[in-house]
Amino acid sequence: MTRERTKLELLADGVRLSVGAVARLTATGHPLSVFEYPTTGGITICLPKVGYVNAPFHGPYAERARWTLDANPDSGAFTLIKGDESIPVRPLPLPCYLGMLDSKGRRVDEVAMSHADRVRLSPLAGCAFRCTFCDFHQKDYFFHERVVEALAIATGDTSLPPRHVLVSGGTPNARQSEMLVDLVADLVGMTVLPVDFMYTPRHDTVDWVDRLIDGGIHGLSINLELFGISALKHHAPQKAAIGRDTFSAHIERAVERFGKPGRVRSLLIVGLEPLQDTIDGVRWLCERGCQPALSPFRPAAGTPLETVAPPSLDLLTAAWEETREIAAYHGIAPAPTCVPCQNNCIAFPPEEWDWQLPGLP
Repeated sequence: MTRERTKLELLADGVRLSVGAVARLTATGHPLSVFEYPTTGGITICLPKVGYVNAPFHGPYAERARWTLDANPDSGAFTLIKGDESIPVRPLPLPCYLGMLDSKGRRVDEVAMSHADRVRLSPLAGCAFRCTFCDFHQKDYFFHERVVEALAIATGDTSLPPRHVLVSGGTPNARQSEMLVDLVADLVGMTVLPVDFMYTPRHDTVDWVDRLIDGGIHGLSINLELFGISALKHHAPQKAAIGRDTFSAHIERAVERFGKPGRVRSLLIVGLEPLQDTIDGVRWLCERGCQPALSPFRPAAGTPLETVAPPSLDLLTAAWEETREIAAYHGIAPAPTCVPCQNNCIAFPPEEWDWQLPGLP
């Protein structure tokens, strides 16, 4: 558990940043991070054998961190330090296009943001849902019509060259949900990169699965987020109203259509419901051939949960150990299996994974 523990400590308690590390990380003029998602607002670090981890450094994590990120003033090399332990690491930069304007003078990073080797496109600003753990619904709601140019700019980024695309963001209203599916289908044909789509299913829309897979989508993320009915009704009432049967229909159809493992995932938030509910959700997903993805809860500023404590190391450890066992029993790997994309989830690369492999950010 040594390598697992290091990452779990960073996810649970975050990281402190030395003065030298801050200076080095901001030497290009970019900020330390971009807080467009709570789960990606930290510093993304690559560690030997451990893989990638997005370690928060702000808010409740500022004082509780066990590890400190430091930078050598001469070589510029980064090291994680905890007591007598030290690990050479490689923090990832922010994309070059941060703050760049498109052909009509609009910020590219309003609709695109690269994380490790993936560019995330958000065609929708705002959200039709009102989940307590998310601040997306606080933004003005409108549908972007400029993701194509943003994708082209992000694809040419030299700091974080993307190897695949994820379309995600807020949930559209019923009127625009079909527009989003059509846009994703169009995007698949506009890039040579594999495209995944993260979406919330709706009643009587299982045909989306066939339309997207027939159009060449690489993978689907159909996120439960919470499995316990009580927690779901409290934190994500609109998702609770959709009903588990609708999620099951979409997930089972996607697993059937893809016909191969690793293409259908569903995220569960660890820390907002009893652990047993989360584990029941892991088992429910694995029984349907769907990869479970564990995402530790992070309190987001401006939300009803901004003062709620993040999950402890013990809770994250227990969630991982039980998930690993259940997934292995069903012959399924916890998601994501893309190593750089594991940065904000509880997942790990194979033991033989080499962090110095060429082509990795």
